[in-house]
Amino acid sequence: MLIFYIALFCLALWQMKFSGKQFFREESFSRDVTDSIKGIFIWLVFFSHFKGYVTYTTQLDLAGKKISTLLGQLIVACFLFYSGYGVSEAIKRKGTPYVKSIPKKRVLGTLVKFDIAVFIYLIISLARGKNFDIKTILLSLVGWESVGNSNWYIFVILCLY
Repeated sequence: MLIFYIALFCLALWQMKFSGKQFFREESFSRDVTDSIKGIFIWLVFFSHFKGYVTYTTQLDLAGKKISTLLGQLIVACFLFYSGYGVSEAIKRKGTPYVKSIPKKRVLGTLVKFDIAVFIYLIISLARGKNFDIKTILLSLVGWESVGNSNWYIFVILCLY
């Protein structure tokens, strides 16, 4: 696991540009840069979830697990910060039309993708013999309940939009 963190760290440093004496550079907050940063945090979230599905046998594995535990919810907080920054910049650039499009494009788009994932998870769970009542299934489609997925996260995202 530690090897994955080292590889991700090296990837994050690849083609990094330092600003020298100038502390703030406008291009540091461009869409490409912030999307790259969000991508790194998505990988960190993936590693964090991955740790629950593997058995650690070596010291390198245990060190990677320790890193994942130490980072904890900081990963999600940073991802939400950069996502929120992107949304706020889009609102400043595009104005009211963008704000009016948020329910359809952002909320509904996010919800549809989430519901596809919930259905896949639900089908796999049902095939493995796990049963859910209809209320749980319906509420899991909006993140209020869970069929085993990370419902809290999607619920927070939808509320923040």
